[in-house]
Amino acid sequence: METKKQYIIFFGAMVILSISLIYATIQNNSNSSKLSNSQPTEDNKNTIVEGQPENKPEDKVITSIVWGAYTGNTIDSIKEFEEVIGKKPSLYAIFINFKEPFPYQTANYLKYNNQTILIYLEQSGVTVDDIIAGKHDSYINELASDIKNYEGQVMLAPLHEMNGNWDPWGGTVGKNTPSKLIAEWRHLRDVFDKNEVKNVKWVFNVNNESVPDKPENDISAYYPGDNYVDIVGVDGFNFSNKWQSYDEMFSKSIEKLSVYNKPIYILSFASAEGPKKADWMKDSFSKIYSDQRIKGWIWFNEKKEENWLVWSSQDSLKVFKEQVLNY
Repeated sequence: METKKQYIIFFGAMVILSISLIYATIQNNSNSSKLSNSQPTEDNKNTIVEGQPENKPEDKVITSIVWGAYTGNTIDSIKEFEEVIGKKPSLYAIFINFKEPFPYQTANYLKYNNQTILIYLEQSGVTVDDIIAGKHDSYINELASDIKNYEGQVMLAPLHEMNGNWDPWGGTVGKNTPSKLIAEWRHLRDVFDKNEVKNVKWVFNVNNESVPDKPENDISAYYPGDNYVDIVGVDGFNFSNKWQSYDEMFSKSIEKLSVYNKPIYILSFASAEGPKKADWMKDSFSKIYSDQRIKGWIWFNEKKEENWLVWSSQDSLKVFKEQVLNY
């Protein structure tokens, strides 16, 4: 009887020990699996884009600033940009002219990728006076309806750089005046409101310098009113023949825009290559991310009057990647 009792005790102990060993093995395999999923292997290390900075969680900076780019009006240019940079921006800018249809293909592509579209609405071949007079209301109503049906978020910037004299809608060009541009802006917004378009943000987009630099052409002369504007922004380009720092380009215009108590964006900015583009970019991004008034920025990534591309040199590309991958 005693022998049978000892056998039962021994058998029970062995069962408990076996169960403990099985549980420990399962836990060890589970932890190993988690570790392998969280750490890069030699294979996926090689998929990092050349020149991409190594990001550690403790190096990340939490910020509410959104960033975007203009890469050209094609989906292919968007894909190329993201492939080179290694990250998707929050928004993309495109240009359309009055009477051109809403760019559904590009807009739907961006919406699918949880990105916002910013539309610069240009008006070559269409006069400010005619828009005010309602002669193009059919197009405005159609655009409003298309944006409403799109349902994704849209940022709309009509009359951009209106304080410059290089576009036909400039406030000092031909028969135009700042007061006429205000009237046009309000007319556009009123038509959209009548169509009950709720998914559009109106962007008041000025140039960093007023040309001509006269009191009547000041930024403040064009502001259509708080009820007509959601976001304010400024464009600026650092040309090789007129090299300027970020502060020289933007400090005055940002100060003027800040009085409206609206989110401020640096819209369409870039630098020529030159010998110090990378340093210029470092300084500019440092200023942007340290200014609590700035809520977003858009890089103009195109080779045009100058080589504005972020990959105009390896140094410039490296700096750009460091900025967007760490924010």
